[in-house]
Amino acid sequence: MSAARQWWHAPAKASPRRLASRLAASLGLSGSGSVTIQRTYLDTFDWRLFRRGDALVEEQPEGGQRVLVLQNRTGERAELRVPCAGRSRQPSDLPIGLQRRLGPKLAPRTLLDVGRERVEVWPLKLLDEDDKTVAYIDVERAPAAVRVALRPVRGYEKTADHVVDLLDSQADLITGVDPMVAAVRANGREPGELREPPELKLKASEDARIALAKVFDHLLITMELNEDGVRQQLDPEVLHDFRVATRRTRSIERLARRHLPPAMTRQWEPEWKWLAGVTGPPRDLDVLLLELQLEPSTITASADAGVHELARLVRARRATEQARLLEALNSDRYATLKRGWRTGIDDLAAGADGTTAEQLARETIGTATKHLIKAAKKIDDDAPAADIHSARKRAKRLRYAAEMLGGALPASKVKSVVAHMKRLQDDLGQFQDSEVQLLLLRDLLADRSIGEPSSHALAAGEQMMDALVVLQQAARSDLVKALREFARS
Repeated sequence: MSAARQWWHAPAKASPRRLASRLAASLGLSGSGSVTIQRTYLDTFDWRLFRRGDALVEEQPEGGQRVLVLQNRTGERAELRVPCAGRSRQPSDLPIGLQRRLGPKLAPRTLLDVGRERVEVWPLKLLDEDDKTVAYIDVERAPAAVRVALRPVRGYEKTADHVVDLLDSQADLITGVDPMVAAVRANGREPGELREPPELKLKASEDARIALAKVFDHLLITMELNEDGVRQQLDPEVLHDFRVATRRTRSIERLARRHLPPAMTRQWEPEWKWLAGVTGPPRDLDVLLLELQLEPSTITASADAGVHELARLVRARRATEQARLLEALNSDRYATLKRGWRTGIDDLAAGADGTTAEQLARETIGTATKHLIKAAKKIDDDAPAADIHSARKRAKRLRYAAEMLGGALPASKVKSVVAHMKRLQDDLGQFQDSEVQLLLLRDLLADRSIGEPSSHALAAGEQMMDALVVLQQAARSDLVKALREFARS
């Protein structure tokens, strides 16, 4: 057997106190008085912990020390219990031992409260002949269940197997659901389930306007699904997904303009540009904050304290940008954009222009390819950042056209375009991200309205900017080569 936790449920009206007393007597367990514990289950918005078989629980016993408990359902790793003083929701703010177990891939995510429960626990334990604990058995009164939990001790798997057999043999106990799952379901959700738009399905023979209506509908639904998360600032990736849906809408609208009613583009194109503008600054600050949270190896020990100060400055600027973003999302202008665009989508779906979705896909991908080749030919070793940024935008448009309209074409052709653009965007993105972060750092260090930076912050900022310049130079060399190859292809 693995050392995973296991649960059993007793009848709903069972007395947990009597059940604990009976198990202590029949299984030879030691026990103590009950304790009330408030549990908060934590995970990322995309259920990253749940999907890999982990549960992170914040436990607060009445009158006791708050602890974070990392449980592994498969038993591959022992349970880790770490005292914590505050209620950390950023992985980088967690105790260092817990950070190591969670791994660096969790760093970009915010930990959210996905479920809560208040339980009364009667803790029991099984001792060996040397009075050493070899298994923990907890009897719990939860909001909707009375349950028994086995917490095996690493190294005593055979003992745990025996305890499982003993608990399975109890006539009034049945295998129960994971308490985290129960707590999440009590919130009306299902763990591991993501809110996603319906799958986008295009038919090669359908009319181009119907295909465009499907694409725009898919993207608008994606925005609406992420809207509340953007308002609450749940996670940087939520804003990223919202922003990508906005950019894809703008790209397809531009590339397929001749198939759209002139009034639709004339009226709403400026509004999409406005929305992209208010989502850009907070996203750039999220990316910079992530770089600071990861504490680049280029920062010397003497400037390390300055990294945390820089992060505070970024958070202060981010809070200001979040207020502006909230104002935009709560405005009549945004509501009017969504209503008007939805009306335009409905009108598209009801019309036709005689072009098939397959023809539309070939046309838009072809147009985007020509635009990128034209931009690529301008790039050389001395090209200004503005030209490189222009090439990056055109590479994104080509990728978006392939991703959103490629369903009307043979999959092999579309996959090669998307894969090529992803590789190209890596180099272009590294250059542009470095450029944006350089500008942001310079601006933050010069902005006295958010405080005078210390010598440590100035040193850390200078070191980060030096490192960004090196990264940007390397990216420039790679992207010039890649763009030249693309222009010749």
